[in-house]
Amino acid sequence: MVVKGDEMAAIEVKSGAFFQENWCAGLRAFGTPAGLRRRIVVCPETPDLRTPDGIDVISFRGLAGLLHQDLLFAGGA
Repeated sequence: MVVKGDEMAAIEVKSGAFFQENWCAGLRAFGTPAGLRRRIVVCPETPDLRTPDGIDVISFRGLAGLLHQDLLFAGGA
């Protein structure tokens, strides 16, 4: 969980190279509490994508870019 003011981003990091749908189970179970702006799965080699229920899937490099540009809470993949 990353918190900035009253906004939150739930992030789950996986070691598998390419995204697998079952990796979203924990983020889905977390729900959507007030202030949650984004749910993100991060893995090494994945192309950026978004699941039908709004979970962003990004690479380690993609996450680093979002953090560097201060865009973690700005939107989607």
